Amino acid sequence: MKYTARQTKQLTAPEKHLLLTGDCCPEKGTWKEQGEKTFRTFSLVSPAGRDELRELWNQNREELIAEWKGAGKRGLPWAVKEFERSDKGAAVIRRKPETINT
Repeated sequence: MKYTARQTKQLTAPEKHLLLTGDCCPEKGTWKEQGEKTFRTFSLVSPAGRDELRELWNQNREELIAEWKGAGKRGLPWAVKEFERSDKGAAVIRRKPETINT
């Protein structure tokens, strides 16, 4: 679904976390424990969800950058590097070591 400037979508906590950090998992616990959809972020970073993820970024860019800077964080949010860099390659997904099956 595409959103116009008038039809912005409120970001969920997992979407916001993914756009800011590039991490599909919350810092503590799980998304399910926080009342959120468990696999939402994983579907957004899949090839099928990349356009929607980019659109979420475009719709919420200024708000997310302001939040990032307001929190005193260094550098740039992950989505800036992912969607606004010159070599737009595939997403690099970071996961907590304990969530990776070996």
